[in-house]
Amino acid sequence: MTTCLARSLLSAALAAIFSPAYTHTIDAAAHPPAETRTITVVRTYPGSAPCDATLQACISASNDDDTVQIQPGTYITDSLLITRSVSLIGAGANPAATRLWPTSGRMLEYAAASITAATVISNLSIENGNASVNSGGAIRITSGGAPLFHSLVISNNIGGAGAGIRIIPNVPVTLINVALISNTSSAGGGGVSASGSLTAIDSRFENNRATEGGAINVGGALLIVQSTSPASPSVFTGNSTSGNGGAIATNSDIRLIGDALFTTNSAGGQGGAIFANNVLEQPPNGARMLWSGNSATGNGGAIRAVGAVNLCQNGPEFLNNSAGAGSTADGGAIFANTIVLCASRAPNVSSNNRARRGG
Repeated sequence: MTTCLARSLLSAALAAIFSPAYTHTIDAAAHPPAETRTITVVRTYPGSAPCDATLQACISASNDDDTVQIQPGTYITDSLLITRSVSLIGAGANPAATRLWPTSGRMLEYAAASITAATVISNLSIENGNASVNSGGAIRITSGGAPLFHSLVISNNIGGAGAGIRIIPNVPVTLINVALISNTSSAGGGGVSASGSLTAIDSRFENNRATEGGAINVGGALLIVQSTSPASPSVFTGNSTSGNGGAIATNSDIRLIGDALFTTNSAGGQGGAIFANNVLEQPPNGARMLWSGNSATGNGGAIRAVGAVNLCQNGPEFLNNSAGAGSTADGGAIFANTIVLCASRAPNVSSNNRARRGG
C-alpha cells in the first residue's frame, strides 16, 4: 500500500464527481429513437436557487451522483439528512475553512442505498454534534455503501457507537487524511465505529474516548497506512477506553504499513493501545513504529493480541508502557499467544516497560 492507493481512490471518486456521466438508452420500438441522458450536477452553497436558502434545501434538490460544494465559512445549521448519493465537498483551501456545526443533534446522516465510494465527503470540519446515546454524533451512514472520507477534521462530537463516524452497513470503509479529535462515545469507537473493514490512510486519532476502542472499533479487519513522507505518520495519541483497546479494538486483524505512533493511550481492560486478533506489519516497510507511554489495567500495556504479534520488517520501539500498574497484570509492552519481533532493518528497542510478568 503506497501513495498510489490514496491517489487512485481519490482520482476515481473525483472523476466520478466532476466529469459528466452519460448513459444512453435506445427505445427500439419508438420512431424516431428516443434517447435519455443522465447528467451529474455540481451545485454551490450558498448560491443560486435552490441553494440560496438552507444547506438542506440545496442537498434535497440534488440527485444521485450530484455534488454540493460548500463555500468557506462556519455554518450553524439544523441536522442534515441525505437520501441520495450526494457528495459534500468544502470549497476552501483546507478543512478548517469550511465548518459545519449542528444547532442540536447529529450533524449529518446518509440514508441512501445508492451510496458507493464514488460519493465523497471531503475538505470539511464537522464539530460539536451530539446524538446523545444514538450512534454517529457527527456522521452516520445507515444504508448502502460507505462514501470516501477524505481531508476531514471531525472533533468534539458526542454519541453512542462512533461518536465521530458510524457506518452501520457491513461494507469496506476508507479514510484518507482524516483527523478525529476529542470525540466521546458511550459505546464503541470514540472516533469511528464500522461494522465491516476499515482502511485508514495518513490519518490522526487524538484524545477520543469510548467504552471499547477509544479511537476505533471495527467488526472487520483494519489496515493502517502511512503513504506520504515520514513527516506525516499515522498517529494515535491520548485515546482512552474503559474496556479493551485504548486506541483500537477489533476481533479481527490489524496490519500496519509505514510510520505509526501510538503514545499515551490507555485502557481500563486489556491492550493500552491495541486489542486485536493478530497485529501484523505488511511489507514492504522500513518505517518507524513507536509504542510509548501506553497503559492498561489488564494485560498488554501497549498491545494485547489474542493470536500473534508479528512486527518483522522494522525494529519497533516499546518505551514506558505498563500493564496493571506494573504489578497486577502481564505484558508491559505486549501480551500475545505468539510474538515475533525481528531486527531485519533496525534493532528492536524495549525500555522501561512494566508488568507483573513480561515487562
